[in-house]
Amino acid sequence: GRELTASELIQPDWWHGLGDPYLIKLIQQAIDQGLDMRIAALRLDKAGIQLGKDRFSATPKVAISPADSIARGKANTQKSATSRETESLGAALSWELDIWGKIRKDLQAADARYHATEMDWRATQLALIASVAERYFEIRQFDEQVVQQKASKQQAEQLLDIYYAQHKEGMVPETRIRSQKAEIASLQNRLLDLERGRTEAELKLATLLGMPSGGLSVPVGNLRDSVRILEMPEVLPADVLSRRPDVLKAEYAVLQAHHLVGKAPLARLPRFPLTGAANT
Repeated sequence: GRELTASELIQPDWWHGLGDPYLIKLIQQAIDQGLDMRIAALRLDKAGIQLGKDRFSATPKVAISPADSIARGKANTQKSATSRETESLGAALSWELDIWGKIRKDLQAADARYHATEMDWRATQLALIASVAERYFEIRQFDEQVVQQKASKQQAEQLLDIYYAQHKEGMVPETRIRSQKAEIASLQNRLLDLERGRTEAELKLATLLGMPSGGLSVPVGNLRDSVRILEMPEVLPADVLSRRPDVLKAEYAVLQAHHLVGKAPLARLPRFPLTGAANT
């Protein structure tokens, strides 16, 4: 088979290439339940509704106005009675001809504005995925450091027992024992700092997932055993920039401004609306 290009190696769902099912599960949960994603999705829905409203400007407008009127008369010697009752239904149709392209410019600007909001949603998604992966790698790094710190503390305690035995025989001074105890205390403090750092990273990860603090418990694991290293190309292709949401958002913003600038002189030109009315 042919060799894969750099563009094909850089996949949008790059986290699947790490081969860690637990990380994939966390990222999917963040996408589905994360507060940042919910806010971005609501903004995108709002932009879609606004785009639909803007597109109505290019369609004919129909107005229906039903009416009902009753006329009553009263003589001096008689009770009031209905002398005439009228029911009417009117309909009006209005459609502005887009001869100069002003409405078309409006629609193009609205479409560019919607795509810019869509790129905001995509940027939020990428930033959230990167933050979840970063917190997960941080937790795994703490797990490895805790294991190493516990091993160092255990060795220091074993060495302290040896110093106690040597001190009884008069081979080492008492200062050596005190120094070793101080080293064990330092290792214990460092171990507590690592465990506290892991807990903080876990709380931050829970926030990214849209979970309450303390609602997430990441099982202890080894980063080297659970995550597969991705093979990245030495040189990234220039077309990777076309995938960046911030670049695409800037392009759509420029496109929207271009259409709005093109629409401005058209506003001074005369309008040509078609109107029709019917009444029964």
